[in-house]
Amino acid sequence: MKRILSILLTFFICVTSIFSQRDVNSVSDKLFDLRFQRKYDEAISDLNQLIETSPNDAKLYIKRAEFLGLQNKIEEAITDVSNALRIEPDNAIFYIERAKYFRLANDNKALLTNVLTAVSLIPAKQIVLVSGARELFLSGQFKENIKIADFFITRNELRYWAYKLRSENKFALKDYSGALEDSIKSIELINTEGDEDMNAFSTSIELGNLPQYETVIFPSLTKHLKNDKNLISYYNRIIDLLEIKFGELVDEHRKQHIQQKGIATVEFAQFLYTEKLKGLMLDCAEIYLENGQQKKADDLLNRLVKINPEYSSYRTRALFYKSKGKYKEAIEDLTHIIQIRQPSSTILFMRGDLYVLTKQYDKAIGDYETVISLYQQHKGIAEKANEKITSATKKRDEDQNKLN
Repeated sequence: MKRILSILLTFFICVTSIFSQRDVNSVSDKLFDLRFQRKYDEAISDLNQLIETSPNDAKLYIKRAEFLGLQNKIEEAITDVSNALRIEPDNAIFYIERAKYFRLANDNKALLTNVLTAVSLIPAKQIVLVSGARELFLSGQFKENIKIADFFITRNELRYWAYKLRSENKFALKDYSGALEDSIKSIELINTEGDEDMNAFSTSIELGNLPQYETVIFPSLTKHLKNDKNLISYYNRIIDLLEIKFGELVDEHRKQHIQQKGIATVEFAQFLYTEKLKGLMLDCAEIYLENGQQKKADDLLNRLVKINPEYSSYRTRALFYKSKGKYKEAIEDLTHIIQIRQPSSTILFMRGDLYVLTKQYDKAIGDYETVISLYQQHKGIAEKANEKITSATKKRDEDQNKLN
């Protein structure tokens, strides 16, 4: 009899636990829906009831603080996070959460204290460093952020993230050369195979997005350091570094592609990761041309094509040559594209127009006629090609008449 009672009791506890979990999950789903529907009062009412039932559940206070914050009840939100911290006083994420509300309350001193407390509790946690740095950055405490970054760099911990955030804060303080140096250092520290700071997947995302490019590298090179004597050196250092890192990352993708099915193709990865590198190369090539260094510009543009010898690279170089009046070189790149794949009307029109500019009218007309044969079912494209044929024929005849 006792054995049967024991079994029944165990069964009852398990079933109760399962139904309790379901209830928690259903509440979480409901809160998500209420947030989406902006029914904040209803969400807070539900959380009030849950807190009455489970007054020692710290996460409930954090969740209620979120909805209070959405109603701009910042002081009440701070009180709720403080209640959560009384239950879990060593929870570093809660300190970051409270720092957020102190920022909204314009209490920078309390914000800083909470971030520093969080960092002291978990000194080598990426989410704590990055989230805390974000709150300090948004509150304009750039120098304090730099001190925290220095702390991590000195300890040889989370150095990629520390250099990255230090570069962003130096940029905010208008130390553009220092910001650029730190951005370069952060990229140097990226291990494309993954390490203790980032796994291989996170590395792929970080290097693919390369937020330093948008926030520090591009604006520094193209605007703030445009007249710096080291500008070309900066370009070359970053181009060389990214070429190595992107190459390593593409090799990693190639290994993954061999080992697994269904992942993104190596070609797509190569295209994705090299677009920013192409932009830097084109900018640098333009500077070389402005300084009369034709060979260095050509060498850099040749490297651009070697990195990814596909259609897009040749098209990019052709457009660059065209913009600089180097029509012969642009025609050569477009011809290469036409030889390796069925040409689009855009490519044929571009080469035809360049033939007209170089007075090779018969070749231009030939390209326009090819457009008509390939795209005759597209009325608009065919009409455009016929108009170009008429114009090219007229120009050819006018030039011949001048000679006669």
